[in-house]
Amino acid sequence: MYSMTGFGHAEGSFGDIQVSMDVKSVNSRYLDFKLHLGREWLELEPLMKKEIEARLARGRVDVFADIQSTSPDLLVLNMAIVPSAGTAELARTLGVPLSSEGFFMEAHLKMRPMDFMAEGVFVAGMAHYPKFIEETIAHAQATAGRAITILAKQPLYIGGSVAVVDQSKCVGCLTCVRSCPFGIPQIQPEQAGVGGIIGAASIDPALCQGCGTCTGECPAKAIQLLNYTDQQILAQGLGAWAVV
Repeated sequence: MYSMTGFGHAEGSFGDIQVSMDVKSVNSRYLDFKLHLGREWLELEPLMKKEIEARLARGRVDVFADIQSTSPDLLVLNMAIVPSAGTAELARTLGVPLSSEGFFMEAHLKMRPMDFMAEGVFVAGMAHYPKFIEETIAHAQATAGRAITILAKQPLYIGGSVAVVDQSKCVGCLTCVRSCPFGIPQIQPEQAGVGGIIGAASIDPALCQGCGTCTGECPAKAIQLLNYTDQQILAQGLGAWAVV
């Protein structure tokens, strides 16, 4: 280096050792040397400092050294974690979804990490996704607490604002089956729809989330949202006009 202010870069290899060096210096009244090395190479610092002091008398010098070995002393590999063989069959039996990796997928990552969309079914541990033992224990405890809130209720009430099918109007078009974001409606082949056609839609009130999507999509108006039927909504408007 021919000036106290400058920058230099160099690369080289020594056997199975790859070295990349960056040196920058600025004007200074005294020699201020700083070496930036990885922790495993700190024993080289006195030797490199000696070489720098032999060539420079003043200046603020920063040396950045990246030293990599292509033949490490120990190579550690983690075993892959994959879903168990019966995960897909269990998911079909319980009617719960799987992630793209094949693990059970929760209802909501932040709001409902222990629940499925199917009420009363919960997930915990590495069936959810690969995790450390501390997180697995915490998840299992949270799931147990979530299950207790249901088991402690005597009696257990279900329903509320859920969709109800008038099977005498159902034409079996499968619109509700396709549009429901939770996959709740099903066609029951033993039930008869409008005109005696075989197969009519059915919605389990214990599973329905009450979103009203199927109610708005049904072309035959065979599905109504309990406590929010078309007749109730229209009557509310007429009552408001009557008061005026």
